[in-house]
Amino acid sequence: MTRRSISRPALLLRSTGLATGLAALALATACASQPRKEVTVSYLINQADYNGALALAQERAADAPDDQATQADLTRAQVAILLDRARRANFEGRYADSIELLEQAEALWPGQSEIALWRTKSVAQQAEYLREHARDAEATGDFESAYADFAEADRIDPDSPSARIGTERVLLRANHREGLGDAYYRKGVRALREYRAAEAVQNLDAALKYSDDPRHVDRRSEAASLLAEERMRIAEEFERQLLFRAARNEYRLAKLIVDDLPDADGGLERTTVEIQVLDFLDEADRALILDKFDLALVRVERAAAITTVQADAVEAKRKEVVEAKLRHLYQEARELESDYAVLPAIAAYDELLEEAEGFYDDAIARRDSLQQNVELAGRLYQLANEAESTEDQLDYLRRINLFWPTYRDVATRLKALGDN
Repeated sequence: MTRRSISRPALLLRSTGLATGLAALALATACASQPRKEVTVSYLINQADYNGALALAQERAADAPDDQATQADLTRAQVAILLDRARRANFEGRYADSIELLEQAEALWPGQSEIALWRTKSVAQQAEYLREHARDAEATGDFESAYADFAEADRIDPDSPSARIGTERVLLRANHREGLGDAYYRKGVRALREYRAAEAVQNLDAALKYSDDPRHVDRRSEAASLLAEERMRIAEEFERQLLFRAARNEYRLAKLIVDDLPDADGGLERTTVEIQVLDFLDEADRALILDKFDLALVRVERAAAITTVQADAVEAKRKEVVEAKLRHLYQEARELESDYAVLPAIAAYDELLEEAEGFYDDAIARRDSLQQNVELAGRLYQLANEAESTEDQLDYLRRINLFWPTYRDVATRLKALGDN
């Protein structure tokens, strides 16, 4: 399922030249068909001429900035435009856009019933869309996306328990996939189910019989605190074991139960940073596969800059990247050498030795041998040019051909001299 794009529309209340012209034309038409005294902001709003209503309201508000009635008309016109846009966004399935527009309208006119009605409708539809998308993500194993969508659905529509339950489930499933075992998963599910059941019974009892008895509220709070404390202890143990993704999920679970948990907030912050370190190291591995060694080193350095407890792992990855780069440079130099690309091979060995701070395997000996061959080939080629007999020329050229068959025109000259 493809996620709908969620824009951030601005509150556009200042008319553009085209909008102003259309509004003026609409206003003139209304004036021609109605007596002047009947052309009011309310009349234009009722006619769904929202641009015309806004233009008239702005004109009258500018003429009478201290008049409460004209300012109220301006607010009503602004809200009418926002409400119209919100309705259209809702009909088009852009529920998040609709909610934002309605929140802007509500800020202008708090408590207006139609705004509240449409906001309730859009929130419910957006929450259902998020829950549906979360379930799809969970089905494909994308637990992080599922968690984000369930959590957002729970935030905007807290009265529906399905998003909260879905959030708990994907966090436990994510940890189960991290290799924490079936017993962990079953225990976590059972604890959360028992907590929810106890909460439901206590809330029902309080509603029916004990609305004035604070003991039920106290028991509910105590149960929540105990369960949250258990998730916190599990999170801290995972964190000590450097299982940062599992630890973060447990901290998230704890905060689902009791939101005001400073220790969980701190744990979330720590584990989120360390997970980012792991992500950087994963990106370094992917860069290594593509032989992008400089990119891999950048990712390692970013990890090093933020970690507090994974310094050893980061340093090990740095050494791995450096070694992989040197090995790659060495292999490239050897291939050039094997292809008798002597001068490029020398340059490749020089680059390798510079990267390796002067030493790597037998690179120095191979580079020096190639440099000697360059000097020797030059001397032998000069002697061949100066030789008076064909046999002497052949002798010098054959010697060059033994270690550098692609040197200058040696192969062509040998063929011309009848050498097989």
